[in-house]
Amino acid sequence: MSFEVDVPLAEATLMLVVVSGVYSQIADRNPPIRSFKRTMIIVPEGSGYCITNEQLYLTNATVDQIKKAFKEPVPKEPQPAAVPNVEAQQKEAMVLKFSEASGMLPCYSLQCLEENGWDFDKAATVFTKLKAENKIPPEYFPASQP
Repeated sequence: MSFEVDVPLAEATLMLVVVSGVYSQIADRNPPIRSFKRTMIIVPEGSGYCITNEQLYLTNATVDQIKKAFKEPVPKEPQPAAVPNVEAQQKEAMVLKFSEASGMLPCYSLQCLEENGWDFDKAATVFTKLKAENKIPPEYFPASQP
């Protein structure tokens, strides 16, 4: 009951996840109680995700942390099921589709769609024109692409 998961930033191109808590190793006879905080930066890669940076901080737990950590949980009122943000899901799918069609990285595909009012066809027309005029920087594309 001592573990907490926090996601202070979650976007289509980057997610920050922080896991913290208190634990003891029950295999030891008199285990010390430890406190930890693990921070991960996660980005999309291929059809999955990749942890690009990770930090782990481990120390002995404080007296206050120990007191809070191993209490029985207080029953909570039932929470209504979360309603998924359909619009955000549709936009994320559109970014991935545009990224695949244009060959651009998802963050630049997002920028192109936002600048064109989320009109896929208009964004594609503007992209095609700018690409033909050689006005799209090479860093907008994955390194493996010419």
